[in-house]
Amino acid sequence: MGMNLDLIWDEMSEWDEFFKFDCLEDLENSLGEIYLVTIPEVSEYGLSMWQYQASWSNPKSRNGVYKKYFGGDREPDDNEIIVILYTEDWSKVTDFTHSKDTLYIKCYDCGDEYTFEEMTVHDKEAYCEYCVPGSK
Repeated sequence: MGMNLDLIWDEMSEWDEFFKFDCLEDLENSLGEIYLVTIPEVSEYGLSMWQYQASWSNPKSRNGVYKKYFGGDREPDDNEIIVILYTEDWSKVTDFTHSKDTLYIKCYDCGDEYTFEEMTVHDKEAYCEYCVPGSK
């Protein structure tokens, strides 16, 4: 692999599919999941043509397969998402974890994106500091 793992992390952190959510319910439904992603190559020019392969949210159904075939060494807790990156021949490149507080979510009112940590939950919806009901 010709690419620094820090550069891989930076590029993968931009992937909307794994770290940005349209609503609080989508975010909460994704917590505790493991995502498997393959790429044909990693080079100094970045990740090329990544492909989402699978995700597991049920620990009972994934434990055996995940550990045996994908080298999983850590389960996500209830406030995390783990993304594991492999080459097409299933050689593990790296994995990374995002916690609930660092994931992005759209404000229910204005639609701008903020980290969950920056949001306020009101009536089961996430609001930015400018849109919280009763703060205007």
